[in-house]
Amino acid sequence: MAGNIENGRIADPGEMPWTVYILLDKPDINIKNYQATGVILNSRWVLTAGHVVNCKKRDGTVCWSHNIRVYPGLQNVADISRVRAHTSHTYFIPENYVKHKWDAFDIGMLKLNEPIQFANGTGHRAVNGVCLPRKAVYNRYEEYAVMAGFGRLNNGGDSGGPLIQYVDGVAVLIGISRGVEPIPTAHCIVQDPNKRAWFTRVSLKIDWIIGTVANFSTP
Repeated sequence: MAGNIENGRIADPGEMPWTVYILLDKPDINIKNYQATGVILNSRWVLTAGHVVNCKKRDGTVCWSHNIRVYPGLQNVADISRVRAHTSHTYFIPENYVKHKWDAFDIGMLKLNEPIQFANGTGHRAVNGVCLPRKAVYNRYEEYAVMAGFGRLNNGGDSGGPLIQYVDGVAVLIGISRGVEPIPTAHCIVQDPNKRAWFTRVSLKIDWIIGTVANFSTP
């Protein structure tokens, strides 16, 4: 994971074991190898941004994302050939995002065709799941959080990446990256009050996440 965010750095091996690299195609709108980031929820489910998998033609007709490949445990995109891709034929997006593109619902879920194998033992793991926050919890004050991704915000690679906060030493997913507004001309997020990174608040989507897993976890 490259350090393309101002004051960012390259993540150490095993530091962000829930972060995955995503590639997919949207052939109906001539997009191939769209790059994004995702977050491992469990061995069969990955969270990302809704706009990553959402596909609409110019006339508003819904199209489909195809050839979805998820790469867990990838540290550097240059090493992608060394990591096994997990494929997904099934994804879910809240109806309010599909119909209206409401930013508050910019979240998506990928159901993997085969489970991810988590590492055994203790300490840093190359691949692991992340914890969800309590339902409807808010950060009342300015608090420290960490974001991760494989590219540059609003340049594809970081969309769907996690915003993590450590609670009593446990990594909790509080946000899903959905981009920067307005779009910066630089290739990284800069410390500019007029250029803010935006995230979907995960605590407000707990019912949808848990319900999706519960209703569609059968093979």
